[in-house]
Amino acid sequence: MVVRDGGAPNADLRRGLLIHAAVFVIAMVALGIVNLVTREPDGDWWVLWVAEFWILPGALHLFGAAIGAVLRRLGSPLPLPSTSDQQTSASDRGRLDRQTRRDRRRA
Repeated sequence: MVVRDGGAPNADLRRGLLIHAAVFVIAMVALGIVNLVTREPDGDWWVLWVAEFWILPGALHLFGAAIGAVLRRLGSPLPLPSTSDQQTSASDRGRLDRQTRRDRRRA
């Protein structure tokens, strides 16, 4: 996880959760309208199946993130991603790969 602008990691988790929740709500409203317009008088509400299968992985992901946050706060010995590490850019990875290849040729 990347902490931006010196902010707390929990703020990034909350922001990510809100973004995912907003996308879910917008998509479900749009699909609900499509279902309402195309539904036969005695037809099914298939949009509920979509919602169920979208909510399940989201709930599992949220549960995993909550467990990870608790373990991080407790100082768990488990190998958890550091909250202060910055992601390596593609150009940095390329430079590191070239350096590794040079070092192997010299050895």
